[in-house]
Amino acid sequence: MLVCMSLSTYSVVKTNEPIGYVLDEKWDVSIVCHECHKDKNSTNNYSETIKKTYRQYCLETNASTLTNISSTNGLKNLFGKFLNYQQYSDLDISEFWATIGEISKHYYVFDYGVSTAVINQQNTKYILKALKPFLQCTDENEDSPTQETVFNICINLLLKSTQESLETNDYNMQTETLDCVKELGLCRNGKVILPVTKLLVYFIMQPQCSLAPKAVVYLRDVCEFQGYTPNQTYQRYKRTIADSSSTAVSIMAKISQ
Repeated sequence: MLVCMSLSTYSVVKTNEPIGYVLDEKWDVSIVCHECHKDKNSTNNYSETIKKTYRQYCLETNASTLTNISSTNGLKNLFGKFLNYQQYSDLDISEFWATIGEISKHYYVFDYGVSTAVINQQNTKYILKALKPFLQCTDENEDSPTQETVFNICINLLLKSTQESLETNDYNMQTETLDCVKELGLCRNGKVILPVTKLLVYFIMQPQCSLAPKAVVYLRDVCEFQGYTPNQTYQRYKRTIADSSSTAVSIMAKISQ
């Protein structure tokens, strides 16, 4: 709540059901952050949605401007100091990443003092979930440098995990990696479909991989989510896929039938 009130636009509203940060259950008063609490299907002008839906007592804006950028950056660095990975026990790691995920709705914490040492294969599933706000295509972050950075981080981690899991034929690692690949594929970002397709085809191509049928299902799910059929994906990317393997092309052709 402190991050929301310091760095974002928020409303104090009266509600009939819990929403945002509940201040007073008796009087149904809540703080609603216009970044954290907006529905993913809502319009871009969430302020108008709030005004129409709830009784709004006040509206405050603390978004970064040229006049307060220094103090804003100072606050971001300050919040980053509370995200020391070493202070969390193994039991609290998911809590650490949940906090990263919430703050990521406001800014990219790894630009403000949070150690990038936590960005590794072991934490891939947490990273994908926490940094998903940067991967989703919105008016605010479309084609932004941060989105590109996060996109490359996720692809590289998944590529390493895919290669390692297939080389060692580690069933558990393959299962977790496949789930992570699908998670990336279900981001509202058209750029993910090609690398995700390639990663899933790697699993399908591997003769020793018992999870190949699961990878086929995931590929269909991702294509459908991105608004394509497997055949459309094949036709659109077959030249690019052919550069990596002729076998991959034949596999995609079979799936698209």
